[in-house]
Amino acid sequence: MHHHYGANFGRWKPISYSLVDSQERSTWIAHPSSQVDVAALPLRRIEEGFRIYPLDLVLASVDIVLRPGMPVFIIGFPLGLKNLDSLPIWKTGHIASDPNTNFNHQRLLLVDATTRSGMSGSPVVYRAFGQYETSDGLISIYGPPATKLVGMYSGRLRENAEIGFVWKPDVIENVLSHGSTVPHVVSVPQPCP
Repeated sequence: MHHHYGANFGRWKPISYSLVDSQERSTWIAHPSSQVDVAALPLRRIEEGFRIYPLDLVLASVDIVLRPGMPVFIIGFPLGLKNLDSLPIWKTGHIASDPNTNFNHQRLLLVDATTRSGMSGSPVVYRAFGQYETSDGLISIYGPPATKLVGMYSGRLRENAEIGFVWKPDVIENVLSHGSTVPHVVSVPQPCP
């Protein structure tokens, strides 16, 4: 894994994290249900000079109405691709199921997107430029885009389908609530070495 390092954005330092401790126990925190494919790895080696640029889970509560067909960004490392040394790739997809329902009776929504290996665990966000709909009506914005966390990408329904599934933010919260040392932020995943 690479951590941002130093005062200038764009510098990284590689750090290795063990996935098991000295007693061969997992160091990651899994969701309590074995049917949910979401886990978190506590970052316990934040050295002096490291800079963390998290995607705060509070973005899940931003008042933006999501509907089927709206564009979303899946931020990850398709096929290990990265920008510079470790910046992720922003792939575009579209919401493919009603966000107010649960796909297959699980806290999932579907996205229509061309995804590849290396994107599992990627945050999925909606970004509004210019205007967006809230629960009270339309809002126009002048300045930075508004961002809403949609969830965490997990994979495609079938190998040859361009339909993937996204775990909703409350599922991420459930994982984090099982590990008191994990900050309530989602870090953009890092590419495999």
